[in-house]
Amino acid sequence: MYHYGKAVSTLQKYIDDVVGCQATVEPVLVACLLLTCFEVLLDRKWTAFSHYRLGRAIAEQKTIIPSGRTSTRPSPTSTVEHLAAAFNSLGRGGEYYLKEFEKANRSLSSIQPCSPGSLPTVFTSSIEADVHLKTIVRLGDEVRNEMIQLAQARINRVCGETLDPTVSFCLAHCLSRSIAMGTVLQRRLQEVIRAHVRWLHMLHVRISQQGPNHDQISLLTQIRYFASWLVISTCRETREVAVDRFESDFVRILDMTEAYFRHVSPQPLPTRPSHLRYAVGLSFEGGILPALHLIACKSRSSAVRRRAVEILVTADRQEGTCYSGIIGLIVGSAVDLEEDKARKLQNNAMPATCDFTCEQIPEEARFADAVIEGGPGAPPKFKLVCTRYTHDQDGQIEVMEYDGEGLPLDLRFVGARVFDFA
Repeated sequence: MYHYGKAVSTLQKYIDDVVGCQATVEPVLVACLLLTCFEVLLDRKWTAFSHYRLGRAIAEQKTIIPSGRTSTRPSPTSTVEHLAAAFNSLGRGGEYYLKEFEKANRSLSSIQPCSPGSLPTVFTSSIEADVHLKTIVRLGDEVRNEMIQLAQARINRVCGETLDPTVSFCLAHCLSRSIAMGTVLQRRLQEVIRAHVRWLHMLHVRISQQGPNHDQISLLTQIRYFASWLVISTCRETREVAVDRFESDFVRILDMTEAYFRHVSPQPLPTRPSHLRYAVGLSFEGGILPALHLIACKSRSSAVRRRAVEILVTADRQEGTCYSGIIGLIVGSAVDLEEDKARKLQNNAMPATCDFTCEQIPEEARFADAVIEGGPGAPPKFKLVCTRYTHDQDGQIEVMEYDGEGLPLDLRFVGARVFDFA
């Protein structure tokens, strides 16, 4: 942070030199881009947005360095134009989202973070609904993290601390579904579940009073809610078939996601290859990629989950350290593994060209959790770890490991193990 602060101070001095016509503008624009990316990756969207707005304002006012001044050292206009285009594509809808929050600052100051049992009786705006949702999601994440920590402690006692970190990480997420919980943690989980139910009820009340709202914030908020609700409402399920009840919701959220992207996506670039038609954009607002990831993993309808994978691969969207194209390739490989296993369990009665419905994927073919570990070098190398409950007896979890490299992924089965946590 010392070096980061020093860099910002140096940037401010250079900006003063630009204003005084003693320096070229391009280094300032590049620095603003880099600082914006740094803050977005750390999920500090407000700081990122301040760097972004500064750089964009400078780029749009290229005459900040008067060409008639002898002390000015102008650079080629095309460079500034390229950098201005980078700022134009960087926001990808986030500018609208954050400006709406800025406009609502006065009302937001009166919105107090809620506890699970103290949501308001009505949401006065999409922004208020979003503020309260963030609090509920945070509380749910805290409960889930404590469950995973309990599971990790159990794994360390049973397996020791020498277990491969990726395997241990995936096991902990899976075991958290059945790990014994204390009374206090169970009560907190139920409070968070009730808060999700109440939040959705209040959203429906608002919609019934004012009609459906399809602006960016409303769409994004509902997509975020679904991802959080899916995780928290199924976090104690050890059978994946229980998730099939969400199939109609998966389709609805995919429709919302495509509507959201129509709001924020730039015009395609026809001179690029089809898989690079849209410029990659860092997103100030997150929440789309987790929802798409969950749908691709948890829907067992081929048409639905492959639609989610296709959106991920083509979206060219970056949220924090997560890039949609990589997520799409990874979950697409997990989809192939599940469907190949389902065909083998059915003695290959299902042709490879036929799509599955969720009812046709047996429990034995489904993964509860999957984790990918990337490696350095070229071609890129990956390790995929998948877990599932065996259900032969309580507490048994099967771990399957795969190695892969290149894009698209070429996976090789490494082996399987069963861990008994009964």
